[in-house]
Amino acid sequence: MPMLPTLPTSKHGKTVYAKVIAVDFDGTLCVSKWPEIGVPNMAIVQRLLRRQQEGARLILWT
Repeated sequence: MPMLPTLPTSKHGKTVYAKVIAVDFDGTLCVSKWPEIGVPNMAIVQRLLRRQQEGARLILWT
């Protein structure tokens, strides 16, 4: 999963850097079945949701 540079945010007057995760759709978030949409890769989806809850910013990079 590619990682992009962090983006600054403000929290309680301090600069906090959140991780930005760019993730591909076909072959990462779901099984590649082009031109159709394959079944979701739930292990990756759950991991990304946990990272988002921890403060990471997710970008669909497809």
